[in-house]
Amino acid sequence: MKTLNELCAIAERTGSASFPLRQACAHPRSAADQRPLPVPNSESAFDSSWEAVMPEAAAASRPGK
Repeated sequence: MKTLNELCAIAERTGSASFPLRQACAHPRSAADQRPLPVPNSESAFDSSWEAVMPEAAAASRPGK
């Protein structure tokens, strides 16, 4: 699973980040940002919201893709 730091790096590299992700990446990072994000679709709709923000990162994080 991707961390916030990894998503921010992908966003910087591709220029495809949504406004909420750009806002999150603009804030100072903490140790919590080094931990993987929750597995998409495992707990609630919010957990998978990063898939809508960074669809290419979501596809890359799926096994076998």
